[in-house]
Amino acid sequence: MAQQQDLSVVRAVFIASLLRSEPGVPEISRDDATLFARSILRTCNICTTSNIKVAKSFIISNILGCASRTAALSKYLLTLSKSFAPRDLETRVDTTKPSDENEGLGKIVDGKVQQPPEPAFKRLHLLYLMHDVLMHYHSHRRSSGQGDMEPINQLRPDITKLCQLAVCGCGGDKKATSTTPLVLELLSFWEKSNLFSPSHLDQMRSAIRASETTDYETLVSNIPASDPSQTGLDPDSPTKWILPTHHSVPSDPSAPWHALPATNGLYLKRTRGYPLLASALPQGGFSVPGGGHEADVQLKQDVSALYEDVLRCFDKYTPADEVQDVDALGNVIWKDPERATRNYWGFTIEGIDRRKEIAGKFAGMERQYGGFGGQPGVSDAVERARALAAGRGRGGERGRGYGGRGGWRGRGQW
Repeated sequence: MAQQQDLSVVRAVFIASLLRSEPGVPEISRDDATLFARSILRTCNICTTSNIKVAKSFIISNILGCASRTAALSKYLLTLSKSFAPRDLETRVDTTKPSDENEGLGKIVDGKVQQPPEPAFKRLHLLYLMHDVLMHYHSHRRSSGQGDMEPINQLRPDITKLCQLAVCGCGGDKKATSTTPLVLELLSFWEKSNLFSPSHLDQMRSAIRASETTDYETLVSNIPASDPSQTGLDPDSPTKWILPTHHSVPSDPSAPWHALPATNGLYLKRTRGYPLLASALPQGGFSVPGGGHEADVQLKQDVSALYEDVLRCFDKYTPADEVQDVDALGNVIWKDPERATRNYWGFTIEGIDRRKEIAGKFAGMERQYGGFGGQPGVSDAVERARALAAGRGRGGERGRGYGGRGGWRGRGQW
């Protein structure tokens, strides 16, 4: 079910897709992408002209000129709309808790906590946002004679699905306010503006009428997911085994040192020793041996096995018919000889041996950080953080001698 997905995960995937460098469109920073994603959530809850304008301006300036970004936006909006499942409208929601669902809410109005709109209206607000985007682009294209119909054609299938979701269940829930007239009003406007062809609009009207009385879960299950190849997430891509050149963040080559994959810190520890020096992490991460070439057979097997183990983490129970034995130490021995044996703590027996072997290769190689210049500015930031933390530990200005507690004194005493 779409509504069971964690919206923070869905938003993170969408933001990552916006950070990729694309020809013909501006670069998007992580902060700007995060603020944009939050502006969409805020519009779902509070559909004001100013909120729609903020999100619309970003879409027109940074997304519509790129097919991959447009596909990612379309998929995100559709997934977001699916997540707004019907709820008990008589039960009040605590919107003061910080979460994606409560973006823009949480204020006290007339002595009561501000409530979110009905789920159907949250879906309608997403449709309103795309209506403004499409009409702005369409009007600009006609007046200036520049631009083509490709962005509109690319968004058209999911616009129909957003219309269906916006009216879903409204005809069967007596407590819910019907959104069907509002959606049909949009279609009439599109017809007058020649945004879509008459035949396509007729198909949309038929789909809307059918969805009005359709059960929500049934409609969500009947709406197919977007083509993964459109968003660069195709698991069958022939290039999926090509190693990256660096241990970096694929969608954000400019990610700061603290956002780099943990393997960079592990390599730094093995080659430089403790304590780790943040400025010793190179821009974009350490280079990958064999980067740009296809992974070898052993690495493919390791990655495939890890992927299968990750998927099994979502299993509620361990199928008994897959287990051959559990030894005295709690190690689970599987019937599948290719499946790694894991101990009580989840480590594979083979992995422990390999870890010892790798540690032996790096033994005595720690060069420490003598003469290392590092990235400018990084060490200064770390030192400021250390000084701030040390000041807090001493009780700040109210430390020992000034009425403060004086920080940790050892032996369990303050």
